[in-house]
Amino acid sequence: MIRRKAAHLIAAVLVFACTASLFSIPVNAAPGNSRTIRAGFFAFDGYHVQDADGKRSGYGYDFLQLLARYGSWTYEYVGYDKSWAEMQNMLADGEIDILTSAQKTPEREKDFAFSEKAIGTSSAILTVRSGDERYTTGDYATYNGMRVGLLKHSSRNDKLADFAAEKGFSYTPVYYNTEDEMTAALQNGSEIDAILSSNLRSIQNEWILDTFAPSDFYVMVRRDDTELLAEINDAISQMDINLLDWRHDLWNKYYTADSSGEIAFTAQEKAYLSGMKKSGTVIRAIVEPDRAPYSYFENGEAKGIIPKILSRLEEMTGLTFEIVETRNRTDYFSTLGSGSGIDVRIDAYGDFSDAEQRGYKITSPYLTASVEEIARKTSSEPYSTVALVKEADPTAYRTAVLNSGADIREYESIKECLDAVKHGDADAAYVLTYTAQQYLNSSDIAGTLKSTLFPQYSIPYAIGVANTEDGRLLTVLDKAVENLNRGDVESIILAETATGQRDMTLRDYFVAHPFAIVVACMFFALVLAMAVLLLYRQKSMKLIEEKNRELQAEALRADKASAAKSKFLSSMSHDMRTPLNGVVSFTSFALKADTLEKKQEYLEKTRQSASILMSLINDTLEVSRIESGKMQLRQNWTGLRELVDGITLVIQNLAAEKGLSFAKEVGFSENEFAFVDKLKIQDLLMNLLTNAVYYTPEGGSVSLSVMPVESSGDGKNVRIVVSDNGIGISEEFMPHLYEPFAQEHDSRLKSSGGTGLGLYIVRKTVTLMDGTIAVKSQKDKGTEFTVCLPVRIEKRLRENSSEVRQTFDFSGKKVLLVEDNMVNAEIAGTILSSRGITAVRAENGEKGVDLFSASHEGEFDAILMDIHMPVMDGYEATAAIRALKRRDAGNVPIVAMTADAYEEDVARCLATGMNGHTSKPVDPEQLFSELARVIGARQHPDDVCGAI
Repeated sequence: MIRRKAAHLIAAVLVFACTASLFSIPVNAAPGNSRTIRAGFFAFDGYHVQDADGKRSGYGYDFLQLLARYGSWTYEYVGYDKSWAEMQNMLADGEIDILTSAQKTPEREKDFAFSEKAIGTSSAILTVRSGDERYTTGDYATYNGMRVGLLKHSSRNDKLADFAAEKGFSYTPVYYNTEDEMTAALQNGSEIDAILSSNLRSIQNEWILDTFAPSDFYVMVRRDDTELLAEINDAISQMDINLLDWRHDLWNKYYTADSSGEIAFTAQEKAYLSGMKKSGTVIRAIVEPDRAPYSYFENGEAKGIIPKILSRLEEMTGLTFEIVETRNRTDYFSTLGSGSGIDVRIDAYGDFSDAEQRGYKITSPYLTASVEEIARKTSSEPYSTVALVKEADPTAYRTAVLNSGADIREYESIKECLDAVKHGDADAAYVLTYTAQQYLNSSDIAGTLKSTLFPQYSIPYAIGVANTEDGRLLTVLDKAVENLNRGDVESIILAETATGQRDMTLRDYFVAHPFAIVVACMFFALVLAMAVLLLYRQKSMKLIEEKNRELQAEALRADKASAAKSKFLSSMSHDMRTPLNGVVSFTSFALKADTLEKKQEYLEKTRQSASILMSLINDTLEVSRIESGKMQLRQNWTGLRELVDGITLVIQNLAAEKGLSFAKEVGFSENEFAFVDKLKIQDLLMNLLTNAVYYTPEGGSVSLSVMPVESSGDGKNVRIVVSDNGIGISEEFMPHLYEPFAQEHDSRLKSSGGTGLGLYIVRKTVTLMDGTIAVKSQKDKGTEFTVCLPVRIEKRLRENSSEVRQTFDFSGKKVLLVEDNMVNAEIAGTILSSRGITAVRAENGEKGVDLFSASHEGEFDAILMDIHMPVMDGYEATAAIRALKRRDAGNVPIVAMTADAYEEDVARCLATGMNGHTSKPVDPEQLFSELARVIGARQHPDDVCGAI
């Protein structure tokens, strides 16, 4: 299904690209629409920031970029060394065109115009140095006489005077020209005790005493610049339509206070904390026991991510908590609702309605957990039975499952739910990400389960404080949660989810590797068998470690999943358009060319572009199969030296054309054969070697080494090393080396026309073969890839089937061509006639059966059968021919000639009664090789020419 969807998607892209290339009309913006606006860019930490390298950031800078997205202008940034007052004067004098973060005042509205909509909301904040306990929030008597730093000409100065008059305290103003001078004076401590600023400023090492006088801020321009103001208003309206929550997003991005671990509690809160400490009061808390590694009990002690976060909150507040142990989920929810003196629920579901019903008030969330779906790899959606725990919070994903129409099977614990899925009693279960990861690592060594992340169903966890508790406990804990260091939380998560190696039992091993049972029975008494078991055990442990890392990485990359899909489709469309443009353009040039030489030149370029397009389509479909888990191995006995020689012949030509030297070393004799997937090994070598050639400048060298590595057991480990002395890979790009469409560009090299999928496919192929891949690289010195594969090696007599196929005489042969597409039939007929073969065409499977039925016995030497045809498809036609009561019906060679080219397609063709398979677009050499094999096998049954 995924392959068919991918094929439909590619077809749609091709149709769109062809239509665009033939009928598109270039549209350009009207000249003069784009202009440069001089933007006031004054230094304001968190709002306008510019580092030593000239890189800009901040709320105001990001707003300007979003604004320009919907306006026809670019910016010149002016005045980073100026104050706000100087910026305002520059706007009035026409030295700049636009200022942001401007509040409306009657005085300003006389000279300036403001945007219709606010671009944010700011408040005045009064801050002191972190740790300065002379002043207590809300206790305004402690404010009396404080020296407050103010910015000259700031509209907030009057607001402080009004606030002081309202609250009844006095202060001494000290004026400064810039924010930097003022904040430096505060940290010095000798000139001022507090500063007045805006909450748009990113603060560090400061406590916020009070926040007051909230007001909107706007874009400000000169009053007579009505045209620019209209464009700004239109752009902001477009932002509100298309970006929805952009103000909130910018605020969250740039304004997070850093109080260095200290919290500015109010006088009432400090009194509460002091009283709790003096009385030695212990707060009774509760946490769910069946949610490892988030929360669980071990020897009566609460363990896991959530209890560890509570410990951190204890340190921040000085409060003491006792977590009451419950035996199971039922006991937990029973205790929670029984009124048994529980003060705090530390894993409260972050939903106000649920908390209110249970008699709690909740803090802000301190942790958000994602949800994963666990199902058997053999199961397919939609799932008919779903396992759920009997009691749980009414989360969004639980509600969605209950309303899905699936058969719900309830269990006492999460482990019972997952065991039910593992043993086939249920199709799927939904659990928290790290819980899923822990179960897969410890209980699914055989890899029978699959996990799918559901980022839309996240669960916020907060602290619930009972309504009977002192209200100050809630505000204290809420402030502590708001001041939790995100780095500390992530460290706790990493520590609690890190898993060491788990010893694999013999039962685990046999479940993961059923074929080893036979091996163990045959060689049980031999020391060699024990060595084989040890080898495979070590490899399995490596797979477990890799799987653990991948699961952790998947959880951390959940937020990037949607962006990766968009990038994949965008890159695929872009990369297809380039070679497709070559096919369309050069074909047009060839039709108009005056000379034969020019026609041949254009047709050769058309062929090259078509080859690149075909390679891209194949790579894209291969990626689709990889992502869907359908990539499989088709292993046959293959001569290693012959396989390597075939690849290196192509690479030698590429290297010679570029002026490179090429060397190879093969440590296998001609009669040593490997049981491998030949095509995937060829693709692996071709991807690594073509990359080496491309990234090595003229005069350099490329080498290939394919050598055995001695090991115990009945096979040898094969080590493949591809090295070059080219431009190397930068350290910055190395983490992205195996990502789809990732390419490191270098101005010294021409564009490769590649897709950036090669190394991604190589790594997935190596992983599928239970192998490893490593890379060493140094910029401007070269790169070395090392691939190690476990391969069965045997010495065998060499067969000459390839020579037989190349010299096979097709003169006088007659083939029945069953093909519904006229163009495909014409192409195939032309190819066949080039070797003296007569082709008789049937337009569909039914006519093919009729033509064969009406022919003389032995008249047709072979049948080329398309698969997807009207009336009767290729499978049905093959079955009908084999069922005919005539002597040649059972042995006439039937070869599938189809675009269905995956392993399962080939297997189905053979199972239906066909003798061979060749894929479209038709490769003449492959077609004649296959015909020679099947016709030769029919003429000489004892001469085994090999299998497809």
